[in-house]
Amino acid sequence: MEQGNPLRTMREPALDARGGDGPATDDADEPDNPCDKVVDAIGMRSWQWLLVFLMGVLIAADSAEATLLAYLNVCVGHAFGLSTFKAASVVAVVFAGEIAGAIIAGAVSDEYGRKGVSLVCCAAVAVFGFASAFAPNFSTFVLLRFFVGVGLGSGAVPYDLLAEMIPAASRGRALIWVGVGWAVGTLYTTGMAWLILPRASWRMLAVVCALPTALIFPVLAYA
Repeated sequence: MEQGNPLRTMREPALDARGGDGPATDDADEPDNPCDKVVDAIGMRSWQWLLVFLMGVLIAADSAEATLLAYLNVCVGHAFGLSTFKAASVVAVVFAGEIAGAIIAGAVSDEYGRKGVSLVCCAAVAVFGFASAFAPNFSTFVLLRFFVGVGLGSGAVPYDLLAEMIPAASRGRALIWVGVGWAVGTLYTTGMAWLILPRASWRMLAVVCALPTALIFPVLAYA
């Protein structure tokens, strides 16, 4: 009795699905993305470089808030008379918020669009960042910083939004320039801490670090 070829048997459904008897190729499995083709056809224009700049400023603003944790850990602990362990919870609660923000923002942006989610999270960083500077007690401060972390955790959403608008040939270079914003934000907070902390309280530093996010929000909303 003739035995069938198992390899041929496994390949036949794939060949039939393609409507022909030719060899299977990986290219046939790759769906065409018309949006990518349109973006590539448009090329890299001035408005796209403007978006790269705005996203870089937004990343810098997020970096400023993240770097602020290094100073709040010490200053807030001293201001509220906290133990070392309790003061360290300032950092932990922000990172917990970032985890929550990353999970929520990704799912919501896929359903309702990336721009709206990006604006909401940007506003959250600014509003709760400012509010935390005026927190009357440690419990309120920790709660407000948690919501700052939720906003920071959505940082990948505007990053993805920008990547979808950049042609493939320029995408890597553009995103690298956006990433430079993180270093700029770190330098900003460090410089502000050097200027403010010897002369004023940590509350002033928190206000100054929330300011870049508040300034970039109306520009992003218009763009």
